Amino acid sequence: TGENGAYGHGYDGGFGTGKNSSVCNGKGTWNSGGGGGGGGPGEDGIATTCTSGHCGNGGVGYSSNITGQVVSYAGGGGGGSHNPPCTSGQAGGTGGGGDAGKAGGANSGSDGIDGLGGGGGGGSTIYGEREIRRGE
Repeated sequence: TGENGAYGHGYDGGFGTGKNSSVCNGKGTWNSGGGGGGGGPGEDGIATTCTSGHCGNGGVGYSSNITGQVVSYAGGGGGGSHNPPCTSGQAGGTGGGGDAGKAGGANSGSDGIDGLGGGGGGGSTIYGEREIRRGE
């Protein structure tokens, strides 16, 4: 199964959490967990209120000395958000993990760093973005 480094390198991503739209004036929320890295799990995303929350940072990569220098590989990507914007988190893990897209808009995450095997960051969006784009 590869769960949490049981076989080789690779850890679980963090859980995402949200709040129901009935609690948040008709707008559901979602704060994503970060992707798992080669050396550690991704953080959980926590929807603390209807207007703020923490998106998970990506898990750290696996450090190895292949070339005579210690380098981290396979960092997890940061977790994105959907209404509300994250007020913390979203960073990619060491070892090339990409940061999540800037919270509070329709922003894609950044790519992992070439040559390190890191995962890309999650995208972010806001409530109603699909409806706005459809009407353009």
